[in-house]
Amino acid sequence: MNNIIELISQPAVVTAIVGFFAWLVARMFVKKPDWQKYEGIMINAVKMAEKIIPDDSTNKAALRADQALKIFIQQYKKVYSTEPDIALVQDVQANLPLVHDVVDAEGNLTKPELLSATLESTAQ
Repeated sequence: MNNIIELISQPAVVTAIVGFFAWLVARMFVKKPDWQKYEGIMINAVKMAEKIIPDDSTNKAALRADQALKIFIQQYKKVYSTEPDIALVQDVQANLPLVHDVVDAEGNLTKPELLSATLESTAQ
């Protein structure tokens, strides 16, 4: 019994035990940012805004971002039957460009004319 107590009281062992518990607690309480819970709605909003706002629009990036935010709020209301709070809207607005860039990099922003041409070619 004394050997176990001596072993546990060694500084290296105490440090390892404390480190393990700190790591365990940190893993249990890792919280995703609020906007990531709604990433699916954000992706859908980005795709819809991309299709609604024409490529030849003046300041199309700002118009698409604004449209995507409006679509997000509309879909959020539809799904959750309540308005999103201001903090969530601001968080989503700040992260919509990130979501847009990821969706674009994955090649998932299909333009309406390309989509219709693809549909026509597969129908034949």
